[in-house]
Amino acid sequence: MSMAGAHERLYESPDLAHIDARGYFGDIVSAIRISFGELFPTADLDFSCDDMELSLEIALPCGLIVNELLSNCLKHAFSRAIDGPEPPAKPLVTVRIGRETGREGAMGSILVADNGVGIDAMKLERKGTTIGIMLVKSLVVQLKGSVLWKVEHGTRAVISFPLLLGRE
Repeated sequence: MSMAGAHERLYESPDLAHIDARGYFGDIVSAIRISFGELFPTADLDFSCDDMELSLEIALPCGLIVNELLSNCLKHAFSRAIDGPEPPAKPLVTVRIGRETGREGAMGSILVADNGVGIDAMKLERKGTTIGIMLVKSLVVQLKGSVLWKVEHGTRAVISFPLLLGRE
């Protein structure tokens, strides 16, 4: 779905090299929300994306990251594990995609956070962890970026990456 959406956005783009980030990520977030709506209809979803264009080389891995992290939030963050913490009364998932200019040049960022029960911190550190976490880590490496995980009152993943990947 993420890759098909990127190709669709690319065909709509006037230069065929960049896609509209806000539309692309908005489509991904909407599709995931719809597909998980019956499983968890009461979660609030706070989405924002800066107005920017991304190369396909950056958009595809970012779309897969958002897809994986958001899906995991909606599947796992608000279910009660045996002897685990109670999920919050008002579930919230936040997705923010942004752009900033710093010492390293133009940087992109992805934040996906929830106020759910939180992931086991050990799963985030182990190499033989879940396929989803391994996928996110691999895509972050592909982007030449970094990921910061925080498990406190839910789970938060912040990914930072350069917007120019070598040949642009």
